[in-house]
Amino acid sequence: MVSLIRNKVTKLGQSLAHWLVLIFIITSCDKDFPFDFKTITTGQYKIKIIGKLDKKIDESSGITRATDSTFWTHNDGPDNHLYEINRKGILKSEVEISKAKFVDFEEICSDQQGNHYLGDFGNNNNKRKNLRIYKVNSNFSKIDTIHFSYPDQYEFPPKKAFKNFDCEAFIYFNGHLYLFSKNRGNKKVKLYQLPTKAGRYKAKLLDSIYLTGMITSASINPSQTKLALLSYNSVYLFAIDNQVSLKSHYKVIKLPQVGQVEGILFINDKDFLITNEARKIFLAKAK
Repeated sequence: MVSLIRNKVTKLGQSLAHWLVLIFIITSCDKDFPFDFKTITTGQYKIKIIGKLDKKIDESSGITRATDSTFWTHNDGPDNHLYEINRKGILKSEVEISKAKFVDFEEICSDQQGNHYLGDFGNNNNKRKNLRIYKVNSNFSKIDTIHFSYPDQYEFPPKKAFKNFDCEAFIYFNGHLYLFSKNRGNKKVKLYQLPTKAGRYKAKLLDSIYLTGMITSASINPSQTKLALLSYNSVYLFAIDNQVSLKSHYKVIKLPQVGQVEGILFINDKDFLITNEARKIFLAKAK
């Protein structure tokens, strides 16, 4: 009897090993699986706290340029204000976007013409059918709305393993908006494209990649050669060569303990600011 049980356990172990090897082979053949990356130690970047945000900004969730020396940031959630700050977090001014009705304001980016794009696309439960981006001009006198949905979402919400329709990160590049999913479900970050004109659209799914961290913000450097994706413990740097792609060679900067970071902005071609929801501002400076 003991021998019979031992034989069955051995066969079960062999069967399990077979399936594990098969899963590894299939996964390894996935063209999206990121084998080609280089980890940059924090020793190659000096990361330090340089300021603390005003008390009005208690959940900074995005950051973009206002002037050469100041920045616009905003709170996570329904707050419809933009707050102008300097590097130390001192509040210089604030603007109410009165015509914008936010459900979950998660990210901000800008184009070269001075327009700002305000991402009301936070979707933790994957139930929303009213995703939108507000486009405001430089003096906040005009507002347009870009309504959108995801072409690959069929259930609201989908099953847990497919809950990958939350978004907290986007950029403007070459006449389009590029959105990056927060990869809550299958750990695959998806890249979508949208136009910048008001209207109703199905976003175009362009690309995807497996990443271990949930993406909370994005930024493109001034020369438009690097894309930074922020997660709670890393910054992923992708090369840009005339197009935004997640298939390019990328590097990973491991962050020290920085809390719940949800805003990133290149301030030159290498260095960037990071904000967290504990009102801290970090400078990441390449050595």
